[in-house]
Amino acid sequence: MKIGLDVRMINYSGIGRYIRNILSHMLEYNNGEEFILYGKINEVRNQFPTTEAVIYQTEYEIYKIVEQIMLPSKLKDLDIFHSPHYNFPILYRGRVIVTVHDIIHFLYPIELRSKLAKLYSRYMFKKLQKKSHKIITDSESTKRDLIEYFKFKPENIEVIYIGVDPYFKQLDDPKVISRFKEKLGVKGLMLMFVGLNKYHKNIQALLKVSKILKEKNFDFTLLLAGTKMNEKQLLKTIDELGISENVKVLSYLDDLMMLYAYNAADIFILPSFYEGFGLPPLEAMACGTPVIVSNASSLPEVVGDAGLMINPKEIDDIVQAIIKLSEDSELYNEMVKKGLEHIKKFSWADAAQKTYDLYKRVINE
Repeated sequence: MKIGLDVRMINYSGIGRYIRNILSHMLEYNNGEEFILYGKINEVRNQFPTTEAVIYQTEYEIYKIVEQIMLPSKLKDLDIFHSPHYNFPILYRGRVIVTVHDIIHFLYPIELRSKLAKLYSRYMFKKLQKKSHKIITDSESTKRDLIEYFKFKPENIEVIYIGVDPYFKQLDDPKVISRFKEKLGVKGLMLMFVGLNKYHKNIQALLKVSKILKEKNFDFTLLLAGTKMNEKQLLKTIDELGISENVKVLSYLDDLMMLYAYNAADIFILPSFYEGFGLPPLEAMACGTPVIVSNASSLPEVVGDAGLMINPKEIDDIVQAIIKLSEDSELYNEMVKKGLEHIKKFSWADAAQKTYDLYKRVINE
């Protein structure tokens, strides 16, 4: 079986983590299959230095017309090709599986930088239905979105939950956590958010929450981690709200610093309007940190009763959840325990095996 996989986004955060984990497990239990990887050779070698997979140097830019013109010509003699994002090669005539992590680009076109990008996104989703042999989604929520907004056939969509990296776990050394907090300048209860500074992540709600908590003389520090974009405007808003002493922004954290942050946090909060899956709450749970998440899109499905749910549009709802969790030690400990048990349901090895099994089913159809 010759399996082609688009790995051009292997160094990205979200989709890159998906590619790295799925591929690493597939390569481990390889039963004689030949993997053909399409991406930058040096990037793949950095992630998998000993791999015997064939790597074709492929540098076509993501979301550009050139990828649609040039990539199909490289996809030769494959039994199946897997695109880890909706920008699959529409001119390729072989068997194609596409993973759709969310439909944010459709629901929130404000986050796309140009009209052309919006048109490209909408066009690709329409082509998905006609050209792909199977769609993989990370959640039932995204599956429902594809059915509702694009009239996909339910039988063509396979839900495969992604995993929590075992790297994220509770740390035994309290000194490491103390040093991290001291370096960051944490005072009081440490609240944590992880995500890009995009509209659907609803960071603005957390800033309003911080202002209210400060007015209530609540002793806390909010860490906004991994925001990456529009940092200048974010810092300006924080300053205008008078919460600079309480809110810390770390636009990028590597895995080690993220591990420290999750362990240092007392409460993790994700008030998103929309998530295709929502991995950070599970990573926080794995580190023994209780979570508060919005009751929107995939989050109730993914988090279940292992976290507290809030209405992302109700600021007071978020404030009360934070206060309740910080003051009720019995509830706090219950959420920690539930979280550690809940994350056992999400395994990258299991996700890779189910994806591999899907390859075989599609090939044999």
